[in-house]
Amino acid sequence: MKKLGENKGMKKERLCRSVTKENLASAYWTLYKEKGTQKITVKEIITLAGYNRSTFYKYFKDVYDVQEYIENAVLDSIKQMIVNLEHVKDEEVINGLANMYESNEEYLSVLLSEKGNPMFVKRFKNLMKEIMSQSVPYNKQNPYAPYIFEYMTTAAIGAITSWFQNKDDVPLRALIKMMRKLNTGAPIKELMKSSHNTD
Repeated sequence: MKKLGENKGMKKERLCRSVTKENLASAYWTLYKEKGTQKITVKEIITLAGYNRSTFYKYFKDVYDVQEYIENAVLDSIKQMIVNLEHVKDEEVINGLANMYESNEEYLSVLLSEKGNPMFVKRFKNLMKEIMSQSVPYNKQNPYAPYIFEYMTTAAIGAITSWFQNKDDVPLRALIKMMRKLNTGAPIKELMKSSHNTD
């Protein structure tokens, strides 16, 4: 029985559109790794990707739109991988987080570096804080909670960024295990408090 919805021609056209968009984004990313968004032109992207200018504007408004498209894809991928780690054992969480960073290494190693977009770092941090606040037990009446989560996410992102720059120093899974041990110590105790008393 013929399936209702798009026919073969429509499916092929949708696939072609997706491939074209990904090729343009890939060309942009190649340039971005070398010199950052502000120095990239549409002409460079279409020359590298092998398309004309009108094709570019069919998919993106400008170079910043390509940047946002890539950043959204990375954040969506991370969010999905984190969701899949709910209700699993600690060792599986460590492996899952390691896989998350490794599978997105090509992008995170650049986006979290000095070449990266500060807005992406802010969005990534907010995502991590959202995930932490949903997975870590804390007293919602604690006025220090937002600052503790800020401290925890800033430290975690800083450690991962350093690892991307010096990743031969220690195994990633060992680093994540150490970070989880640190985060489940004093920070959790402080999050469970309900008053301003930090003694």
